[in-house]
Amino acid sequence: METADVVVVGGGSIGASTAVHLAEQGAGRVVLLEQKNLAHGASGKGIGIIRTHYTHPVLARLALRSLEVFHHFEERFGGHSAGFHPCGYFILVGEDDRQTLTRLVTMHQDMGIAVEQVSLETVQAQIPYLNLQDVAVAAHEPCSGYGSPPQTTLALAQRAVELGVDVRTQTPVLEIVRDAEGRVAAVVTPQGQIQTRTVVDCVGP
Repeated sequence: METADVVVVGGGSIGASTAVHLAEQGAGRVVLLEQKNLAHGASGKGIGIIRTHYTHPVLARLALRSLEVFHHFEERFGGHSAGFHPCGYFILVGEDDRQTLTRLVTMHQDMGIAVEQVSLETVQAQIPYLNLQDVAVAAHEPCSGYGSPPQTTLALAQRAVELGVDVRTQTPVLEIVRDAEGRVAAVVTPQGQIQTRTVVDCVGP
């Protein structure tokens, strides 16, 4: 029977990233299984905005770390590109959210995030066709931007393969087999079983 140290289920950006990091950390034989094609689900449909504007400080810190990764993505992942464009990101709110935005900008600045409140004239100068009639206050993240979720997924998967990960598409997981003690023992695919003690669930919604 085929064996693996870790089986990652799901070939989106999270699954591909998980596979890369497992390989980098010496997790042994890693197999990534995707039921259709890479980035077929949510990772193939996302808008790809990469920003740090989150209301919860934990999420903001995670977003900052992610933004730093995207700024050095090619260097970090063997020359593969995520299609990242650091074009900047505006946050526009109405009068009811003025205090909230001001508070969040201060919180983010204290975390080391590059963000500042800007005038509506500044926004209009950069985006002349934008209707700001209902906007009361704005903030700008100069280092944020957008990337390509499918390209990011494929880049991570390519890097995973280079690191020895066995990436298989068109390979759905039909069942997770447990032993008599309830522990994971294997995964079942149309091509047969893969014996493993560790399964990482990275499937989408």
